Amino acid sequence: MDAGNASSDGPHSFGHLHRFLHLEQAIYLSATTDLVPKWLPLSQMFWSLTTTVLFALAAVALLTNRLTLLATCLLTMMLVVFGLLVWVPLLLSDPHSYANWSETIETFAIAGTAGFSLISSASRLRSAPHKRRA
Repeated sequence: MDAGNASSDGPHSFGHLHRFLHLEQAIYLSATTDLVPKWLPLSQMFWSLTTTVLFALAAVALLTNRLTLLATCLLTMMLVVFGLLVWVPLLLSDPHSYANWSETIETFAIAGTAGFSLISSASRLRSAPHKRRA
């Protein structure tokens, strides 16, 4: 596999991951809704549906190779905020729960992967030769 193919496979594979995260959130929507802090404005269901739709949009952007930088940037921010608002408070409230530890680590690992993908995509775009219009 040459470097060009390897770099373009990353966002595509990452898109598949978020397609599955979207499906997981859609299937377990009530469980996802219960995780949303009640103090957030609007309703818990609103934020559950919003993040589910955003995962789906990110997956589409990554799988179709359209707006990948924007999608990856917004996805990274969403995951970090989600981790800080949902998993860190749950972890602090019950540090002996393995589920809280695994979900916190998983969320920040995916956010880190998204951030790395963002940096990789941005550097790939900067190093690509610019096409001039005739």
